Amino acid sequence: MTQGDRNGDGQVVIDWAEPTFGADMKVRKQKNRATFALTNHGNMDSTFLLSQSIKIGGSKLPKSALKIVTTQAGRDISRAASRGKASVTLAPGALAQVIVKLKPGSKFGTKKRKVRIRMKATGHEATATAKTTLRVRAPRG
Repeated sequence: MTQGDRNGDGQVVIDWAEPTFGADMKVRKQKNRATFALTNHGNMDSTFLLSQSIKIGGSKLPKSALKIVTTQAGRDISRAASRGKASVTLAPGALAQVIVKLKPGSKFGTKKRKVRIRMKATGHEATATAKTTLRVRAPRG
């Protein structure tokens, strides 16, 4: 009896797995940047729409102070990500990274303040979010 042959008549029946969907996002914080890692946990290719909301505390900090770098399969979709229109197609188990950097040399004034970043990946049947806070330090001197 061969594998997949249920009743011994030589007919092989292939069981197709039920499609599953799932995703999670982890965030790692470095000195002036946050790395969001999105993983597809389903057994299907999934397309995720990436969007982020940024809240800036303290006195005015220009939005241009943040740089968003999204690399996926060697393709840079940073401009689309900063507009909240980036989509990433991930194979099962694949990972995409979104790096949010505070650009040096931005005029931050003298106060210390917080930049709150929330990243959301919306898929077909799976949604993943992660949030973090970057501290903006006053320039030296």
